[in-house]
Formats: sequence, C-alpha cells, structure tokens
Amino acid sequence: MSDGPRLPGVEGEDDEDRIVCHVDADCFYAACERLREPSQPRYVWRFLPS
Repeated sequence: MSDGPRLPGVEGEDDEDRIVCHVDADCFYAACERLREPSQPRYVWRFLPS
C-alpha cells in the first residue's frame, strides 16, 4: 500500500488486511471521484427498504 501520511492513531503494517467501506449518503463523494478520475470504475448502490 501507500507509504504516504496516515490518519492520527493509525499504526501498524496491516495494510493488506484492511477493508474500507465508505457510506456516502448523498453520492457526493462518488460524483467527485467520477469527475476526478472518470476511467476508474465505481459502484453506487441505493438501498430502498420496502
């Protein structure tokens, strides 16, 4: 993984075991990422309880 900066309190070398789940309630993050890097695939799913 990246050797760049880390968030405060994040320590260790377990990057390959890390899973990130980002909950974007209004899809703003996904829209920004689509503009920033349109060639990268992304998946947006909307949950509609019945």
